[in-house]
Amino acid sequence: MTASYYIAFRLRVVPEWTLLFDFTVTLPLIYWWLYRPGLKKMLMRWLSLAMLAIFIGRYIIPEQSKAIFHALEDYRYISLALGAIAEIAVGAFLIYKLTGMLRLSRNADEALKQSIAGLLGQNTYAALALFEARIWYYALFMRKGASLEFSGGRRFGYARNGGNASNQLGFIIAILFELPLMHMLLHFIWSPTAAIVASALSAWALLYMVADYRATLYRPVSLANDAILIRCGVLAADAAIPYSMVQAVHAASGTVRRRAGVRRYIQLGAPNVLIELKPGSSLPDLFGRQQSLEKVYLSLDDPAEFIQEVWKKVFVTVG
Repeated sequence: MTASYYIAFRLRVVPEWTLLFDFTVTLPLIYWWLYRPGLKKMLMRWLSLAMLAIFIGRYIIPEQSKAIFHALEDYRYISLALGAIAEIAVGAFLIYKLTGMLRLSRNADEALKQSIAGLLGQNTYAALALFEARIWYYALFMRKGASLEFSGGRRFGYARNGGNASNQLGFIIAILFELPLMHMLLHFIWSPTAAIVASALSAWALLYMVADYRATLYRPVSLANDAILIRCGVLAADAAIPYSMVQAVHAASGTVRRRAGVRRYIQLGAPNVLIELKPGSSLPDLFGRQQSLEKVYLSLDDPAEFIQEVWKKVFVTVG
């Protein structure tokens, strides 16, 4: 297969039938032989490979060699439209489910988890969907954040320490001022298309920053009966650290660098709490995968009281 494509590129002729055959027959057969998936999963993989073939063929197959591809490229736009409709439908369904659950409870986090788990189960896709759902909820749909409920008892904020929330708001305001100026500059210096693309990407990034800022104000770190429930905006993975996993907790200071075995829940604040975990401890990351950890750093508004309360819980739980 590789040799045939090499010869085709050298001769500047890429027959469309070879690309279609490889992506709709050869590669699916190799995938089935390696993984032996179920029928539903196999059909989804086959459809993905077929769409990838249409996308690649659009760019590598010369116009004079296209016959079937001219018809297939029309279906490409139909499939994109169907995908967009499906995504909007899923989002609308989530909003509908979330609205119904919030009428019964003000615990938005649990409502989001239950809605997505009911649709996707417990897997990597569900973790990514929960991440995106939180972005949209805290950026656009959250109302009366102070009245939201969260799991756990004693709550600890992290918005004030080191000017955390204020610094985030400063970045958001700076981007809001810069966005129209950058758009006009790119429009006249480069091209209108480049200006639209850059502005759209900046607005998308701004949505994430607004969600993280609003979540920072209201999503607390809390102490449940059996675990420390760590929340830090919406851009970091939530964590539930059982008290039996805690080896020590004490004050911290200085700069904490990124390294293996260390997780930082700091944002734009300053680290002031260090939780040391027992050997062999692990916590799920943003995608639901287990990550081996030795230390967890926090940036809290009231670190002394947090440390005192955690030690009480550890002594009661572990003995």
